[in-house]
Amino acid sequence: MEKALKKTVKKTTKKIYDYKQPVLTFRDPEDLHQIRVKGRTLLTYLDVLSDEFEKERPGFIRLRSSLKKGIKSLGDLRDLDVLIEEMEKRAENMDVEDKELIGRWLDEKRSEREGIRIKAKKKLPKNIRPRWRTKMLIWANRRIPKLLKSVSLDEKIMWLRERFESSMISLGLDNRTPEDMDNEKFIEELHRVRINAKKLRYALSSLKDFIPGIDDDEIEDLKFFQDRLGHIHDLSVWAGQLRSYSSDHGEPDNIISSWRQEMYETLQEVNSRLKNRYSVNIIN
Repeated sequence: MEKALKKTVKKTTKKIYDYKQPVLTFRDPEDLHQIRVKGRTLLTYLDVLSDEFEKERPGFIRLRSSLKKGIKSLGDLRDLDVLIEEMEKRAENMDVEDKELIGRWLDEKRSEREGIRIKAKKKLPKNIRPRWRTKMLIWANRRIPKLLKSVSLDEKIMWLRERFESSMISLGLDNRTPEDMDNEKFIEELHRVRINAKKLRYALSSLKDFIPGIDDDEIEDLKFFQDRLGHIHDLSVWAGQLRSYSSDHGEPDNIISSWRQEMYETLQEVNSRLKNRYSVNIIN
């Protein structure tokens, strides 16, 4: 396992570095998606392989921080790409007044995206540098063998699973109403659950070749939870941004009302899948 893990971590590191230049041309959205996936995968390896001592080691902190900052610089860009693509599709089925409002809003978002691209061109190379790549490969060779002697990957998975399950169950989805879709605190709780689902999913996917018994169905369920909860969060963020924009440009009530209903229906999908995954007694 040690040899295979080292090879995988080094391969992922090299792919992140190799994607850096294609990403910054902004020609293919898939490049942006792939470098973020590889980045989250490498962050997962760093987190599950590190013990408490490693987490406090300055060299490790610098490696992880550079990776996280580099990938984070692309997050806002990806969010805008998704918003623009989704709104362009939705606008096709809107009435004239709503379509015009969304069109003006998208013009502003496209301009905003250009500014974020300029920032990404500075931040990504600043963090994902040749020196980072070299240090990351050295870390894989030197630290992984030592860390595997002190870290239980099974225990890391168990902890991530317990955190996700407890956070999901605490939402009390059976008792939620459409009005909860306007509750900022509840939306933030959903977002935290989504993050927990994502971290567990990435850990399971990254370690499935190294730990026996990892269930592909669990990974698929987690992907569903992550995607659907992410969709709810996106709609909530978009509604807030559209309200802010439309205060001087038009009335978005019809649009936001339909999004609120969509959020609630998506939440019901999550609840149904959750009940299929776990017993009703656990959920209630």
